[in-house]
Amino acid sequence: ALVALSDILASRRETALKLGADVGLNPTDPHLAEVVRERVGDGFDVVFEASGAKAALRQAFNLVRPSGTIVQIGTLGTEDILLPANQLMVREINFIGSMRYGNVFDEAIRLVQAGRIDLRPLISGVLPLSEAVEAMQLAGDKTNALKVQLEIS
Repeated sequence: ALVALSDILASRRETALKLGADVGLNPTDPHLAEVVRERVGDGFDVVFEASGAKAALRQAFNLVRPSGTIVQIGTLGTEDILLPANQLMVREINFIGSMRYGNVFDEAIRLVQAGRIDLRPLISGVLPLSEAVEAMQLAGDKTNALKVQLEIS
C-alpha cells in the first residue's frame, strides 16, 4: 500500500520520506486531487487526520476512496463543525474517532526499546533543563522543529 503524508511544511514532508513514507503531499497544491488520482486511483483506503484543522478534515473527505475510512486523531477544538453527511452516506465513508494515546503508551515504549521504532529523526533538539526557555522557543518554531526534548539530569 502507498503511504503518503500531507503537510504544508516541506521539512515535515522530507522527514516523513526519510522515515519511510512513499510520497509527501502539499495540501495547498491546487492539483492535489489530480496527483492523488494518478497515484491511487479513486482515493486512499485510509486517511488519518492528525492536525485538527477543519480544512484538513474537509480535504480528508476529498482524498478517501468510496467505502474508505477516515480516522480523526487531531483535536478539532470546541466549536461544532459540519461534516459532509451526504458524502458519508453516498460514498459509504467510515468515520472513526480516536481515544487519544494513553492506552498505547506501554506498547509504544516496548517498540522503541526493542529498536523497532527510531524516534531520533523526530527530535529537532535536546537541551538541558537550564535552557527551558530556549527549548520552548525552538519548539514554537514549527517550520524548523518537530519535537524538542528537555534533559533533566
